[in-house]
Amino acid sequence: MINSPKENFGGWRVCISLAVIVSLGMALVNTFGVVYLSVAADFNLDLAVVGLGMSIFMMMVGLTAPILGKFADKGPVKPIMLGGVVLMVLGVGIMTRTENGYFLAFGMLVASLGIVMHGMVPSNGIITNWFIERRATALAILAVGLAFGGLWLPPAAAWLMENGSVENDWRYALQVLSYILAGIAMVVIFFGVTRTPEEVGQNPDGAVNDSTESQIVSTEKDDESFRLALRSRDLWFTAIAFGMLTMVSLANGTYIVPFLEQNAGVSKIEASLAISVISFASIIGSLSAGIIADKIGSKTVLIISQFIIVLAFSVYLSHPGYIISIIAAAFVGLGIGAFLPMQPNSAGSRFGRAIAGRVIGIYGLMGLPFSLSVIPLAGMLSSRVGTFDIIYQVGILILLLAIVMISVTAFEPESDDA
Repeated sequence: MINSPKENFGGWRVCISLAVIVSLGMALVNTFGVVYLSVAADFNLDLAVVGLGMSIFMMMVGLTAPILGKFADKGPVKPIMLGGVVLMVLGVGIMTRTENGYFLAFGMLVASLGIVMHGMVPSNGIITNWFIERRATALAILAVGLAFGGLWLPPAAAWLMENGSVENDWRYALQVLSYILAGIAMVVIFFGVTRTPEEVGQNPDGAVNDSTESQIVSTEKDDESFRLALRSRDLWFTAIAFGMLTMVSLANGTYIVPFLEQNAGVSKIEASLAISVISFASIIGSLSAGIIADKIGSKTVLIISQFIIVLAFSVYLSHPGYIISIIAAAFVGLGIGAFLPMQPNSAGSRFGRAIAGRVIGIYGLMGLPFSLSVIPLAGMLSSRVGTFDIIYQVGILILLLAIVMISVTAFEPESDDA
């Protein structure tokens, strides 16, 4: 039988707990832009060198994703996540207590590893374990948690920097934040996270007792299913398409401010409002897309959301003025928000929850070259052409290609193993 309300289904507790966790650790990365200039000045380093810190983080996300995905599938995942919190604090401690650039980089590496260990890959895998019928909605809540953390942590870091013992005290800010966030995360992980519903005698949302969906034991059959998935065109087409969508999203987030400064004739402060608009709209996009996808399927929602971004980019390129551009940015945010939960949801819906974590890990690894290359490539392209328009023109082409790849890819299982 399906879980009844009397059984006090624990999936939503796990979902909310994971949303809180990613709003703390993963969102701490958003403070990088706040401390960026101060770190460079403190160590007398070029901005490009300090900027490698974000590249280090993205590399850790991609390189560790397959391993963390396997832990999400097979366990143990809670000790891994708790260990990640410890490493995050340790890494921040190294960063903020050294005067040596090499130790700064090492601290960034350790902190990045810790953050990804209790970040989106294991969280997506765990939620996929708990949900079938309302999986997209649950994953959307997780994405909202990440976005919410990005709204309050940067201002908090800025306030702490202003109230430290020295001017622009980035060391004090990161230390205080890491202690507070780690303390909360440790408690939430310990009491709120359970890898699978079977561990507490429950079934995933929407599954029936003794059905294929309700079974998630780690067996040789699961390993064989993953090997078959690796030979599936669907996995690689989806992974590449998601990498392309991520690429466009990163380019937009990086270059929308100078684009508006150049084409709308507004100040940096006015142009930066577009980023806030995109962030707020992405929250609405994630929740709406999750609810709708549970009714009509992820593939349809994903394709429509990316067409919305294509149309919004076309509005950008018509140079309609500041207000219309901000409205277009809101639609970009809706599309980006819709994409976030569809990525992990496709892993569970197409390949089954028993191996979803490992599939999500492949997505992360395949997305690495796209994430690392897009910012310098877009910058080089715009410099050569002399306008930021080229970034959005190429972005439209990339989105259309990704839509074609998604269109010919199956998002539903070949057998009843979701």
